[in-house]
Amino acid sequence: MYSQDLLKELEAFYKEVDDSTSNIYALYKSKLKCRKGCSSCCQDDIEIFGVEAALIRNNYPQLLEEGHPAKVGACAFLDAEGGCRIYESRPLICRVFGMPLRWLEGPKRHQKDIRSVCALNFENETINDLPVEHCLHMDPLEEKLVLLQMRSGKPSLDKISLRKLFPNH
Repeated sequence: MYSQDLLKELEAFYKEVDDSTSNIYALYKSKLKCRKGCSSCCQDDIEIFGVEAALIRNNYPQLLEEGHPAKVGACAFLDAEGGCRIYESRPLICRVFGMPLRWLEGPKRHQKDIRSVCALNFENETINDLPVEHCLHMDPLEEKLVLLQMRSGKPSLDKISLRKLFPNH
């Protein structure tokens, strides 16, 4: 069982992430197409850490017990209009996807700046031209999420498919 304190820490972390993404959204609002109903990135193969799954189970027990997942191929939590049924508790990947993201890869002395953005956003532009501070740096965010998982008492870094959170389906 994941402690309520740990789930509150995860929610506080999500708020920090939301604040960061809202700053980027404010800068590039006209270039970002992400809106309710734009759900082409909401695929069936999304997997999350146990601590994130625990928050969803904690906050949406009735949906998980009585509801039905969306059709196979789409994220299990999409509604008929392409909206997210767990929006307030959506996992990290769902909070950041679509934004200009960056990672550092390779050995420290030769790290390469890797960037990614949803193909619908920044059309006909390259995000490599954006200032570094205008891209959400994923390394510290992913590290913090891993640390939360490790502190849970269930330190496995195995991930869980969102669809598998529905116990009867």
